[in-house]
Amino acid sequence: MPEKIEELSSEDDLNIWGELTELLTMTFAGNDWLPVVPRCLGISWFPDNMPLHSPAMKAIYKRNLPRIEEALTNRQTDSSLWKTWQVMAQATGRRLMDFYPQLADLPAGINFAWPPRNVMAWMAEEARLSNDWRKIIEFMWPLWRAGLDDLAPVGMRSETNNPDISSPRRDTHWKENIFPLLEACLNAKDFDKANEIYFDISLRPMFEREVKSAIEMAKRHKYEFPMSPDDYKAPETRTESFIGDPVNGNQIRTRIQFNKLKDMVFAEGALRLLIVDPSAGLEKETFQPEMPYNAQLSDHIKTVLSQNKLPEYNIFPYIMNPNHVLAVELITQEGFSNNTFVWGILDDYADYHHGGHSLPTSDSIMGLIYSMRRKTHLDNCREFSKNNQESITGKIILLTELARLGNIRTPNGKMDADNFLDESADQEIWGEYVKIANLVIPHMLFNSNDFEITLCYGLPFIKNSRQLQSFARRNIGVIENALQVMPHSTQLWKLWGIFSPYYPSNRSLLSFMAALTPVPGLSNVPPVSLYPEIINNCRSAEAWAQIINLAEPVWESYQKMADAGENIKHMLTRSVWEQYINPLCEAYQKIGQDYKAEKIRSDWKKAEGWKQ
Repeated sequence: MPEKIEELSSEDDLNIWGELTELLTMTFAGNDWLPVVPRCLGISWFPDNMPLHSPAMKAIYKRNLPRIEEALTNRQTDSSLWKTWQVMAQATGRRLMDFYPQLADLPAGINFAWPPRNVMAWMAEEARLSNDWRKIIEFMWPLWRAGLDDLAPVGMRSETNNPDISSPRRDTHWKENIFPLLEACLNAKDFDKANEIYFDISLRPMFEREVKSAIEMAKRHKYEFPMSPDDYKAPETRTESFIGDPVNGNQIRTRIQFNKLKDMVFAEGALRLLIVDPSAGLEKETFQPEMPYNAQLSDHIKTVLSQNKLPEYNIFPYIMNPNHVLAVELITQEGFSNNTFVWGILDDYADYHHGGHSLPTSDSIMGLIYSMRRKTHLDNCREFSKNNQESITGKIILLTELARLGNIRTPNGKMDADNFLDESADQEIWGEYVKIANLVIPHMLFNSNDFEITLCYGLPFIKNSRQLQSFARRNIGVIENALQVMPHSTQLWKLWGIFSPYYPSNRSLLSFMAALTPVPGLSNVPPVSLYPEIINNCRSAEAWAQIINLAEPVWESYQKMADAGENIKHMLTRSVWEQYINPLCEAYQKIGQDYKAEKIRSDWKKAEGWKQ
């Protein structure tokens, strides 16, 4: 909490802060303050706690902080609301430790960090000031590795990974996640955890400078880190880089290569189905070259895990031969034979539950899970929402889980002659989703974080569900009204791209853009990065005119460069063809303009574009 600071005189307070305090007072007096205040106070416009010099602003903060806290009990993941709480709590000396326990614990396995990262950092600072080191470890230990493999891969240093060059992401991760936790472990004399942190970052060249800082920190606590044990090996990663194009840019993917069974516990609430297959003729996965597997077995397992209630348990299969490092650990730990087929489940505590030596089936996997007394992730989400009926967060978490399950179950659902789910299957798979979505979508429109959570699974099977299409038609107008207010919102545009193909009159991008009120200086509307996704949605809905509106200008830009004599061969990549040009040609053909499609294909070939 800030030290006592000098307050402004009444006259200066009125001159400097009077207009803002009047607007805030009027806003809080109304019923629609929630979408407005966090967008104002939740942004760091006031450096060095300047509003705390104002008695009038502090009075507003003190008076309305309980309303912010009441809202947070229903919107626990609202980052803007949390930032507003931080700003206003300074005026009252309100401790996070006193407020946070009032919030209900969210279900395990949710798709975002809980507690939120910024909240965890504030809590760590409070605990640090009171020397409550165990509290820091309690909150920070489960999440400190999140995102670390993408930021600083083990054993890899590219030109941009020079430890002597300042990296904002690296510096922030060290300052907010690693340093406070390592400091807490050393102060609490929890040297096992301190060693694990040290061993891990020592294997990451990007953290070379921070490793030296860790050694100095340990010396100040009269402790010396031991040499890394011979069997210690942090999860390795393989970085795969794909050359992109002028529209989409480069893409980089990082694949984690597990070395210990305990490293596989990547998400609380998720289960790992471990299979050791000693059969000959093992093939290589194209996306994980070091992971051998039997293709036929893999297909069988994917089919099994899509049946009955199994999708609700969030199970991830992992198939190995007996020589794989994880299989060796499992065989040694459990006393299995190297020549025996074996399967079991690794839970989120890294405990192994043996399933048997024959091919797993839906019934045998369900039987093992029942013996583990596990609730499904869906049951946990429903229970949380039921026990917190006013919570928007609870509904959004449940909505996200229903979307994930709906996307798994729809391909296996009973379809009618028009390739729609039949009425009973549609109701069973998507009925609950639509019911909850109708309740929460008005509350989501002014909160981008809610969108990010809810859209993480998307709705690729909206084309097969009359329920989802009806929901889209009912809400496209609501989305467009929100875009009038926030045309910069990527999340709103993403939702518009999903819903617009099902607009009753096939709402085109150009007609909607013409209806938007221009915003001076605002470019990239809608975001170009969303074009491929919108085009894909339009293909599913057979909205050919909208595909032409989006993709035609992309091709015309390339064509102009080619006509000017530029060599554009390197620009005409596979992704450009698949995401823009091929859908454009298909759209032309669908509306009877085959000659335009043939002309594009001919020009593409002349420019020596990717050979489709």
